[in-house]
Amino acid sequence: MSDYIPLGSEAKLYRNTGTYGTPTWTECENVSDLEVGPLGPEMLQIGIRGMGKRKTYTPGQSDERIKGKMVWRKDSSHELYADVQAILDAGMDGTQIELLALDGDKTTVGCEGLRMTCHIKLETRTENLSEFLSIGFEAHQAPTTNATSWYVVAS
Repeated sequence: MSDYIPLGSEAKLYRNTGTYGTPTWTECENVSDLEVGPLGPEMLQIGIRGMGKRKTYTPGQSDERIKGKMVWRKDSSHELYADVQAILDAGMDGTQIELLALDGDKTTVGCEGLRMTCHIKLETRTENLSEFLSIGFEAHQAPTTNATSWYVVAS
């Protein structure tokens, strides 16, 4: 059996158009760059005299996030694509959106990534002369009973 190392171009971002209990994952096809993390809890420094000159740490709270950039893409009627509009709306209106960032396709057994009900922080819409228009976003855990989780595609 040979090793498989996924490429960044194989990673996908999905948004849930169903419910949390019965998700319908719709691919956000207009994402050009994507970052997931930091994963796991931050480390808090504990300064205690008993350790001498050594710093000691303990796990604190987790602050996972999904950060990305979407191409400002419109259809022939000059309407934003649905995935761009959904993230834009969530950011502008302050509504929650559920995202899933996988290292591959949602139908491929073993693909995994972060599942999060989140609020969107919109960043600058970039309008460089030599590039497509794009908008950055950062997704943070929303106050909800649906905790951020590590999701693995099962058979």
